[in-house]
Amino acid sequence: MVRDLKEDRERLLRFGQGDSPVILTVPHGGTTPIPGIDGRRGDPNIPGDWEYFTDMDVNTFQLGELVRARMAKHEVIPFTVITMASRRDLDINRSWDHNLRGYEAAGVPEDGIRRAKRVFDGFHDTIAEYIGDIRERFGPNLVENAFLIDLHGTHLASDAQIELGTLHGVSAKLELVYPVAY
Repeated sequence: MVRDLKEDRERLLRFGQGDSPVILTVPHGGTTPIPGIDGRRGDPNIPGDWEYFTDMDVNTFQLGELVRARMAKHEVIPFTVITMASRRDLDINRSWDHNLRGYEAAGVPEDGIRRAKRVFDGFHDTIAEYIGDIRERFGPNLVENAFLIDLHGTHLASDAQIELGTLHGVSAKLELVYPVAY
């Protein structure tokens, strides 16, 4: 049976411990604005300075809930971390410095930046905590013992049923997504 996820409204997170060495993250499922940020970019359908789109990934939150429920039916309950923050206010799976440059360029006030940092740290600290829990419960070698599923959604072309990663290189420079090996 799937346990209910906890909510942390301050950090705009939904999260819950699992009973298997699987972490399910949903970094772009939220629509809740971060007070003081007010959408740090212009048109979400036009790539920003860092050449990727900032529109919400379509149905990612719902997909995360569905994947979690289906896994539980097979007696695999993943550790789960879902952000409720709007992607237009915080791109949680990019570096903090990346977000900070955007805030500074947009003139976001310090209190808004501090709020966003709490959300950012909450997401990543929760994942780190869950990695520690998995290491403790299932062994230290995560390569052999654990999976991280990072769910994203996207706008599909009208004739498409599934999309691979970066809209085939359109939504993000491949060097940003795959910095080590192409």
